[in-house]
Amino acid sequence: LTATAAYGDPPPPVLPTPVSAKALPTWQINGVAWSQAIVGNTVYVTGAFTKARPPGVPVGGAGEVDALNIFAYNLTTGERVASFSHSLNAQGQVVRAAPDGSRIYVGGDFTMVDGAAPGHVV
Repeated sequence: LTATAAYGDPPPPVLPTPVSAKALPTWQINGVAWSQAIVGNTVYVTGAFTKARPPGVPVGGAGEVDALNIFAYNLTTGERVASFSHSLNAQGQVVRAAPDGSRIYVGGDFTMVDGAAPGHVV
């Protein structure tokens, strides 16, 4: 037996266009980003991750850097902000910029920031 469409049957669904498997043009982390804040052209990211690597670089490849739960990159160029080199000993859950853009605030499960013990907010 073969099935034929009967009068009044809905048309078959239209399938979405497949997505590409091309490499992303942004830095990749080896975990999850929970929060981001933008100050000027800098994006600050916090979450649960330990490494970041440039676009198109495989895991463990050239240019991969330690990024202990916090990372910053330039929104315009996509380049890492090398002068922002900080570490959290556990995940950051939220990052927010001060209204005047002079600083960022980070909260999360961490108890150490760059080896100092500020508690869960810095």
